[in-house]
Amino acid sequence: MRGTAMAAGAAWILAGLTAAAAQPGSVPGGVEGPAAPRPKAATHLAVAKPPHPEAVQAILDHARRECLAQEGESFAIGPGAVRTGDLTGDRRADFIVDLRDVRCAGRSSLFEGTGGWPVTILVAAPDNGLVEVFSGMVRDYGVSRGSGARTMTFHLHGGFCGRSGADDCIRRHRVSARPFEFRER
Repeated sequence: MRGTAMAAGAAWILAGLTAAAAQPGSVPGGVEGPAAPRPKAATHLAVAKPPHPEAVQAILDHARRECLAQEGESFAIGPGAVRTGDLTGDRRADFIVDLRDVRCAGRSSLFEGTGGWPVTILVAAPDNGLVEVFSGMVRDYGVSRGSGARTMTFHLHGGFCGRSGADDCIRRHRVSARPFEFRER
């Protein structure tokens, strides 16, 4: 049941990305110029090495299928695409799937655009599975350090704050097992 909802959420994000393309000469966050570095989100969280939990692998498999359906030449998963750590304070592994670190050769803008990248957060469920609590487009994000439930800082498209797309919109959310989303204003 949750897997179906998760796949539907991922499909919605990928469908929106198929039509989106990064503007020439720009990088996420509105910084102009090809030499501007890409931020790396939550690098203090551990990189999750395969094999991944079923719910995480389902997101990556969906991205691979979408790449090939869009006539991508090849698909590669970078080392930072899946991160793990305790986000909710329950001492169990939670996961962040960040499609900024996947590549679809021949379709470079499929998983990135001016609105950011698809990011999905999955937290440990009571049945030892994972529950999707967030799936959306994010320009960057950070995770607070320490123990207990973590606060995440999201950098979003300006439309989420009622501003132009080039403007950064910063939202914070304390991670729990309760799903959340950000809505454009």
